[in-house]
Amino acid sequence: MKKRLLPILLTFTSLVAWSQGINVTGKVMETDTGEPLIGTTILFVNVKDSTASKFTTSGLDGSFIVKDLTRAFYKISIRSVGYKPYSRLVRLTQTVSLGVIGLEPDVEELEEVVIESDLAVIQKGDTTVFRAGSFKTNPDATAADLVSKMPGIVISDTGVESNGESINQVLLDGKRFFGQDPLLALNTIPAEVVNEVEVFDQQSERSRMSGFEDGNTTKTMNVVTKENKRQGEFGRFVAGMGSDSRYMLEGNLNSFKKNRQLTILGMSNDINKTEFSTSDITGSRSGSGRRGGNRFSGGAQQTPTGITGTNTFGFNYSNEKPEKWQLETSYFFDRENLENSARTQRETFIGDFTQEYDEENASESLNSNHRFNLRGTYEIDPNNSLLFSPSLTLQDNESVDFTEGTTSVEGSQINQTINNFLSETQGYTSKNNLVYSHKFGGKTGRTFLLDMNVNRNSSEGQDSFQDLLSDSSIVYNNKTYGTLWSAEPSFSEPVGTSSKLQFSYLMSRNNRAREVEAFEFGLSEVQNRTFISALSNRFESIATIHQPSIALSKRSFSNFFTFQLALQATTLENGSLNTGSDTFTNRFMVLLPSAFGRIPISDEVSMFFRYSTQTGLPTTNQLQEVIDNSNPLFFAVGNEELDQSYTHQLFVRIGKTNTERNTSLSNFIILRQTNDIISSATLIAQSDSLLADGVVLPRGAQLTSPINLDGFWNLRNTTTYSFVLTQLKLNLSANLGVGYTKNPGLINNELNTSETYNLNSRLTIASNISKNVDFNVSYTYNANKVENTIQSRQNSNFFTHTIGGKMNITLPGNFVLRSDLNYQYYDGISDDFNTTYALWNASVAKKFLKNNAGELTFTAFDLLNQNQSITQDVTASYFQERNSLVLQQYFMVSLMYTLRSFN
Repeated sequence: MKKRLLPILLTFTSLVAWSQGINVTGKVMETDTGEPLIGTTILFVNVKDSTASKFTTSGLDGSFIVKDLTRAFYKISIRSVGYKPYSRLVRLTQTVSLGVIGLEPDVEELEEVVIESDLAVIQKGDTTVFRAGSFKTNPDATAADLVSKMPGIVISDTGVESNGESINQVLLDGKRFFGQDPLLALNTIPAEVVNEVEVFDQQSERSRMSGFEDGNTTKTMNVVTKENKRQGEFGRFVAGMGSDSRYMLEGNLNSFKKNRQLTILGMSNDINKTEFSTSDITGSRSGSGRRGGNRFSGGAQQTPTGITGTNTFGFNYSNEKPEKWQLETSYFFDRENLENSARTQRETFIGDFTQEYDEENASESLNSNHRFNLRGTYEIDPNNSLLFSPSLTLQDNESVDFTEGTTSVEGSQINQTINNFLSETQGYTSKNNLVYSHKFGGKTGRTFLLDMNVNRNSSEGQDSFQDLLSDSSIVYNNKTYGTLWSAEPSFSEPVGTSSKLQFSYLMSRNNRAREVEAFEFGLSEVQNRTFISALSNRFESIATIHQPSIALSKRSFSNFFTFQLALQATTLENGSLNTGSDTFTNRFMVLLPSAFGRIPISDEVSMFFRYSTQTGLPTTNQLQEVIDNSNPLFFAVGNEELDQSYTHQLFVRIGKTNTERNTSLSNFIILRQTNDIISSATLIAQSDSLLADGVVLPRGAQLTSPINLDGFWNLRNTTTYSFVLTQLKLNLSANLGVGYTKNPGLINNELNTSETYNLNSRLTIASNISKNVDFNVSYTYNANKVENTIQSRQNSNFFTHTIGGKMNITLPGNFVLRSDLNYQYYDGISDDFNTTYALWNASVAKKFLKNNAGELTFTAFDLLNQNQSITQDVTASYFQERNSLVLQQYFMVSLMYTLRSFN
């Protein structure tokens, strides 16, 4: 019996070892000194299937580990600048240690070895690595302050960019940190715990689980902490009081222990400090719930201004059991009270005359958000895994605004409005993604994957429009809701030694609905109400998509390519539920080709390209044919017969990094062309016009509706060059961008094509002198030229010059001087729109307590009392300037305590 059981047990043990994957460990040392080599690249190339290749880098003690290799022959390649390359061929059958591997110094590069220790940037394949120790920041700096000194990285109030591309998420030691909120993450992490910052294109969840490159990448920044800062507690707490009853409370606490990370933060202030992005699911984030206006216009989206009181709280938690499960979750709450007042001046050219609109507006809104994100992975066994990533956002908005607007022609008033608008809206959106992956044990690279999504959204509210000129009020009860589900099974099969073939089939159904009920009240008789059928509608749109596709991916050591062809069949069913009219059905059948890949041009230069096609469905707002007159001078109405748009897009990025000279050059170009783009048709009434029963469009007022038009083009090219002035200890980054947009639109039934040419440049100088002398200086120039085919009088040129600077100097006696200056000059559309202002803030601080943990600070905001907020918009039908309320001069005294306790 024992003789029979023994071979069975041996066979079972071998199968278990086979299925668990092979781990290889080792240590890289210098042969002459025996010192460990840090950051050495170790690459394992699968001789038979290069798609199964893996790489890693050595740690602080020179050690490394490569996980989950399969039984095969591998070529090991180990490289480090200043040392001779090492390579060997091995056959892996089980987990093994390679012991100590010695690298010999390269005699021809001995002089460069000295430079290597000070390298600020390292290129590892497609990943750019910035060494934090090469960038000097003040002791209180955040990770945001640190990365702003790194070549090609720019941080602004709107987000984070790397060489002109937006960073969409920030990871902390490879784990998600507060969902996908880069500003929140970087402003929470202190600079002193950062060892490296990696910037790369992260593969989609599908690609990582299936091993097939699908081209859906996310520009990602990974903050790698120092080994000795990964265990302990650290944080910062600030309290301040100022003039005009200004106040600030802020704090964050981080607790790291082995694989567990916990961050808790909170903030309360009335000095416009948010630094966290906010969700908008009710469409009322900007402070006004007004539904009407230019919802289909091509104008630039306004950034919220005014004076904001903010209350926030959040936490981020992550933990894992290696090779079994991983959990990442975050919750964030923010409550903002925004007060604003603004003056808007608009000029619209109609034939041979000019129509002018002047508006005074005062508004207040209270907006609350709850955001919850979770990502969990579970390895059922070596061949089966699950990913579950739900998210939930709740929003509540209350807003009120007062508007007084006048339209005139050649100085004569043709219409006027004085009104109040009140809005109360609540909404939620939930997204749920589940991915199951199965690896077939019989053949490496053969996988089955099922990707499922269920998303729901809903918002409900009441808007009240009070016309103070006519002593009447209209109440709008509105509700929107939608459910989207999709399922996409896919099967990947290896082809040859370096290619894979994937078959997939996407099925989705998107059910969207919007209801509007309008009632008219007399302000003096609020009990009586009249239903307004012309302003009421119940509308439903159902989009059903079937999309089979086939894709081929080929990868080698230095490049990869993926080609995909999909056939998309879409059925769009639209109907007004309360009118009893027939459902309007549109069917679309399109081919969606795509291709992407990386081509190495030389050892230092590589090119990445992506060509894709996609379709875009109209929203329920754009489809619903109900008149929206909640802004009495700017009406809007939908179009039930809209088609889906079809877009071609080409993205090409070329990068060159010279790690020895600490220089980098990056250039990317985006070309986008869209057929059937959903543009706008604007009708400017030459006389009072009856639109529907009892609904009149006054003379000079505008009616805007969406329409499909061909001829949209967008081109953008951005070049970034970064280098180091070693002797002056300065990091310089220069950015040059050019853009072109061709946007069609209809004005009074005539086709007008607006062409916009843009030139923008930016020069940034960041100090790298010491932690006691820290400064950043930048200059930005932006030029725009707009030409219109039928509105030639509206052609215009306008320019913006911006000079910014930030300084932090530590003086003897533990005193700290801080100052920042932002000077802006607008050379506007006309002399009336030209303006110049400077915003200068300064503070002096005294550090005390052990390790300078305490700090007392006196701050002066807007020393010159010149702060302004000006927004200029140029569209195919008008141009306008908006001057809004901003926070002006105040003074504050604050106390800060810094916690640092590492094990």
